[in-house]
Amino acid sequence: MTVDFINNCVNIIRIRGNDSPDPLLNTIKIGDKEVYFEKPDVKPGYTFKDEMASFCNSIFCDTKPFVNIEDFCNTLQVADKILEKMKLTSNCS
Repeated sequence: MTVDFINNCVNIIRIRGNDSPDPLLNTIKIGDKEVYFEKPDVKPGYTFKDEMASFCNSIFCDTKPFVNIEDFCNTLQVADKILEKMKLTSNCS
């Protein structure tokens, strides 16, 4: 699976199983396996940048953010874990 947060798109590649969609749709054979491709629609939603802006705005304007502090901290922790994984698997510093 690939997730492009900038362009809001997702691509999924799966090995065909019994519960897979019609084999004629986006299916190719690789060796003895059949794989198929999915590109689900991605609904626009709140991005990390939007969450951070809402949180900062709530501090300065004394308003309620659309994401509570626990969710915001969880988002930061997940983002940090992703960055650490990227550092381990690439030349990023």
